[in-house]
Amino acid sequence: MVALRLVAYFLGIFSVSMAFAFGESRTFTSDDGRKIEAEMVAFRANSAHVRMNGRNFSIPLEKLSSDDQAWVKDWAKRNTDYRLDFSERVVEHPHLREAKKKRDEKDRKESFESESRFYELRIGNRSGLDLTNLTVQYQIVVRKTHTEKLTIGGSKKQETPRFVTGAKKVNLLANTDHVKLTLDTVRLETHEWQERGYVLKRDSETGREYAVYHWDDYGDEERLDGVWVKVFMGNILVGEWKSEGKIVDEVQWAGDAAPVEVNAGQMNQPEDPLAKKKLELSQASDDHAAALRDRLPDDQISQKKERFEQILREYEDLILGK
Repeated sequence: MVALRLVAYFLGIFSVSMAFAFGESRTFTSDDGRKIEAEMVAFRANSAHVRMNGRNFSIPLEKLSSDDQAWVKDWAKRNTDYRLDFSERVVEHPHLREAKKKRDEKDRKESFESESRFYELRIGNRSGLDLTNLTVQYQIVVRKTHTEKLTIGGSKKQETPRFVTGAKKVNLLANTDHVKLTLDTVRLETHEWQERGYVLKRDSETGREYAVYHWDDYGDEERLDGVWVKVFMGNILVGEWKSEGKIVDEVQWAGDAAPVEVNAGQMNQPEDPLAKKKLELSQASDDHAAALRDRLPDDQISQKKERFEQILREYEDLILGK
């Protein structure tokens, strides 16, 4: 008992009634050089929870030596039951919608529509401690549905995924706080068209064959299906989540699950002029979307819209070879 009172006096610890699982033993040193042998069992509210002589104690982090403070923080990273809350919403980009219809000289119908959407991802921290240097990896799942309505052969339908992947850096996610991330803008296309087919028939009187022509209908439609998120702190996976979707639970992770060190919103610029301009267009789109979301002043929104429209014209000129 004398030893426990001395420990409590020098380290400023107090007995707690919480029950913890067995942890990791260590010789802890106070900020004034005194030592105790205890078992690290939890880290909560910026305090190290330890067990010694069958009793549980809480040591404020600032009462420990600098080496022990660093060790406790590393222990917390490796042993904390991380609790992250995830939610998302889909936002349509207001200036990236296109629709075209045409009919050729043979009365063939064809239509093309496109729209651009992006995910706003919200991540909340209920882990009991601040999380630093996070890498948020994401895999956006686009569901492409191909349909065929054939005069001969009936109807067919096939769904396949495509992926848009990326990463964002979060320097600090404080306990009980949350962060909002705007993910990549995804262009979604719908294409419907007809192809001419025919059936050979035989004239009952002459016996000659002749062709009866018809139109078969085809379609490709893309829709956002969901998003798969992995959150790393260093090389530790601290959170993983999938939104609701039709095929997002069935797909495989498209990239390496190890964290990718990138700055938020920045990637290495590609050398190909078209790819480089496409990346500039995506970044300008994200900037404009963020300005609308954050309700910036009208003049700032107008500037970002003008920049986006200018880059869009440059991108279209590159495609057309101008």
